[in-house]
Amino acid sequence: IANLMMHVDSLIVIPNERLKLISQEKITLMNAFEAADNVLRQGVESISSLINVPAFINLDFADVRSIMKDAGFAHMGVGVAKGAGKAENAAKAAISSPLLETSIAGARGVIINITSSPD
Repeated sequence: IANLMMHVDSLIVIPNERLKLISQEKITLMNAFEAADNVLRQGVESISSLINVPAFINLDFADVRSIMKDAGFAHMGVGVAKGAGKAENAAKAAISSPLLETSIAGARGVIINITSSPD
C-alpha cells in the first residue's frame, strides 16, 4: 500500500478482514471479492453520476479532480434510507462504511451528492 500511495493521488483501501463484517453467510474467496468489487463499483458509479447527471449544482471532472488530487487515503460511502429520518439515516450510513478503516474526521475535501424524492 505504501508503494502504491507514491503513485496515486488518492487511494481507497478495503482490508480483507473487514469483508466478513458485511455478510451473515460464510465468507468465501469469491463472495469476498464480490463484496469488495461492489464497494468499488458504487464508488465509480457515484463519481460518474456526479459528473454526467444534471443536477441543481453540476460538477465536472475538474471539480472531482481538485478534491481527489494529492488527497492520500480516501473515504467513500453511499447511504440509502427510507421512512422517518431517512435523510439523517442515509447520511450516517454514508459516513460509516464497515469495510473502510478511514473516517471523515480530518478530511481536507468532501464531495457530497444528495438525491431524494420530492418529499
